[in-house]
Amino acid sequence: MGFAGRDDMTEGWVVKRARDPEVCLAHSRDRVAIRERFGLPQDRRLVGIFGVIEERKNAPMVLDALDAASLDDVDLVLGGGIWDEVWAWINALPPERRKRVITHDGFLTDLEMDQLVAAVDCCPIALTNNGPSGIMGKALAAEVPVVTAGSTVRAREVAATDGGLACELTVRGLGAAIREVLSWPADRPRRNTVPPATPESFAERLLALR
Repeated sequence: MGFAGRDDMTEGWVVKRARDPEVCLAHSRDRVAIRERFGLPQDRRLVGIFGVIEERKNAPMVLDALDAASLDDVDLVLGGGIWDEVWAWINALPPERRKRVITHDGFLTDLEMDQLVAAVDCCPIALTNNGPSGIMGKALAAEVPVVTAGSTVRAREVAATDGGLACELTVRGLGAAIREVLSWPADRPRRNTVPPATPESFAERLLALR
């Protein structure tokens, strides 16, 4: 069984294909309450990187992108298991930049992860793994805009679901895309061109049941 992008409706000839589901136990409409629970600032805009926070997720590039786009009122949230190499970068930041990196290090339950995703204003996914992203699925379900770079699969998904923007994997590209999605109104309608990738449809394809 192979994981397909959320825009991929093909059946597959040899390997059964299942669209990566969109699952989130929280929603951006509850952002104020969630931020209060986690002690996140209410007066700042937030972008978040979640899951296993390793070097390939390019947190330094995302922070540089915020600076390049003059997004001085935006902070970076890192939620999940933060690797030592990333901590070394965080601890080496000058004080003015360090205070813009908010960390929630360690194991997060599914609900805690989903709530953190729903609490931010944008999820940048800047890595070259050319496949679907579970964090992207959570953000789409929570109606949090995604900025994706480094993957044609995610670029097609974000276009089909109208859940954000794809850009070049560069500081300038990320900064411009993050700036644009942060300018979108909260009630912006999504022009989704594919059916929702639900857990039920994923299970039906996986188990060959209806």
